[in-house]
Amino acid sequence: MRDIANIVKIFKKKMIGPLLLIFQIVITFTVIVNATHIISNKTQLLNTPTGADQKNTFYISFYSTDKDLLNENQVKLDMQKITSLNTVLSAAPINAIPMIGNGTFDSLYTDVDKTLGDSGAIYYTNNAAVKTLDMEILAGENFSEQDVLYVKPNSEQWPDSIIITKAFAEFLYPDDWRQVVSKLLYTNVGTIRVKGVVDKMQAPWYYWRNVEFGIFEPRVALSEEMKYVVRAEKDQINSAMSQVEALFLKTSGRIINKIETFDEVRNHALSTEQGTVSILKSLIIILSLITVFGIIGQSSYSINARKKQIGTRRALGASKLQIIQYFLTENILISTIGILLGMISCIVLNLVLVDNFSLPRLPFHYLGFGVFAIYLISLLSVLYPAYKAANISPAIATREM
Repeated sequence: MRDIANIVKIFKKKMIGPLLLIFQIVITFTVIVNATHIISNKTQLLNTPTGADQKNTFYISFYSTDKDLLNENQVKLDMQKITSLNTVLSAAPINAIPMIGNGTFDSLYTDVDKTLGDSGAIYYTNNAAVKTLDMEILAGENFSEQDVLYVKPNSEQWPDSIIITKAFAEFLYPDDWRQVVSKLLYTNVGTIRVKGVVDKMQAPWYYWRNVEFGIFEPRVALSEEMKYVVRAEKDQINSAMSQVEALFLKTSGRIINKIETFDEVRNHALSTEQGTVSILKSLIIILSLITVFGIIGQSSYSINARKKQIGTRRALGASKLQIIQYFLTENILISTIGILLGMISCIVLNLVLVDNFSLPRLPFHYLGFGVFAIYLISLLSVLYPAYKAANISPAIATREM
C-alpha cells in the first residue's frame, strides 16, 4: 500500500508520461479486442464450406451465337457428352454458382398472407444437381427427369416442386424441419410444393444474411448465355477442365466466357476478407510492439530520473526484489487504469461497428482476453527496466547526490 501511495504522488508531479502510456494502452486494448473479434468472425466465414465438393468441381460459362443450339435436346446432348468423359463424375446446367457474386433470389412463406417466411437464393438446374454439387437428400426425394422444365428466359412457366436447404427448412418449420416436405409454400407469383430437403448449399453472395438459404428449382432457362457445373472424378479436375473445354471448342456456334474451379470462385470472393484478416493481424502486432516499446521507454526514463531515489532505498535496506516489485506495481497500476478506460472505449467502438457495419456484438470473453493480453504485454515489457533498476548500486546513487 505504501508503494501505491508513493506511486500516486509521483504521478501527480509528473503526469505526462503515465498519461501518454495510459492512452496508448487504451488504444491498444480497444483495437486488439475488436480486431480479434473481427478476425474470429472472418476466419469462421473463410472456413465455412459452401456445401459443394470444392476441390473437384468447376463451372463453364459460354455464349451461344447459334440460336439452333438453344433447345432442350442440345442441353441433354451436352450433358451426355460431358458425363461420358472418363474424368467426369456428374454435370448439370445451372444459373448461378455458390459465392460467385451474382444470381437471383425469391421468397418462400408458410402462410397465405406472406408474413411468415424469408428469401433464399434460387438455383435453376436439373435432377443431376444433387450429385454434381455433392448434396445429400435429408428428407423427401430428388427431382425426377420429368420434373425438369426447359423454358425460354422470360417464360412464366414454373415447376410444381422445389428442393430447399436444411437451414431454410429449419427457419420455416423450427419445431420440426422435416415437416416442410410435401408442404405447399407461397411465393411472390403463386404456390409451390417442397419435394425434398438437402443438407447444405451456400448462396452466390457470401456476405448475405441468408447465405445458407437455398432453393433449387427444376427449371433450365435456354438463354444465349448459360452455365454448366461439372464435378470431376477425385483429383482429376485439371484433366476434366481441359477435356470439357476441348469439347466445347469443337462445337461451332459457341464462345467460352470462363471456365473456373469452385476453389477459384471462393478465393476470389473471399480475397477481401482474407486481406482484412491479414491487415488486422499486422495491426495487432504493430500496436503490441508500440505498446511494448512505450512501456520500456517510459520505465527506463522513470528509472533514470529516479536513480537517486532508488539508490537511497537500496542504501536503506530495500532488496532487489522490492525494487522490482515497486516498478511492477507501478506498471500494473498504469495498465489497470488503461484497461478500465479501454473497456469503455472497446464497447463504444463495437456498438458503432454493429450499427454501421452489421458486425455481431462483442462477446464479453473477448474483454477477458484483452485484459490478459495487456497485462502480459505490460509485465513482460517492464521486467528488463525493473531488473536494471534493482541493480542500481547505492554507491552510484550516493555519488550523484
